[in-house]
Amino acid sequence: MKKSINFWKTSNSAVEIRTMECPHCERPFYELDGHELDDCPLCGEELHEEPEPLRYDSRTYTLIVDHKTGVPSVIRNDEYEPVVREAPPSQTE
Repeated sequence: MKKSINFWKTSNSAVEIRTMECPHCERPFYELDGHELDDCPLCGEELHEEPEPLRYDSRTYTLIVDHKTGVPSVIRNDEYEPVVREAPPSQTE
């Protein structure tokens, strides 16, 4: 059974993780999208050319912050059922 989380009452941000392949050692490694590495973390070679992206996993993780403690957590989206926010009633009706 999935846990529910109300994303409308939780400060959150998507965490996009890319699986990359080093052009030098040809082994896979992971990096955050938008925060690319300058050197391969496995062989240490400088990445002069863009590593080959093997896979994007952009909808799997969400960073949330507990509004009471300020403690961040990373959750897998497939473990949680989002709470749907109802549209507020119109003020003109």
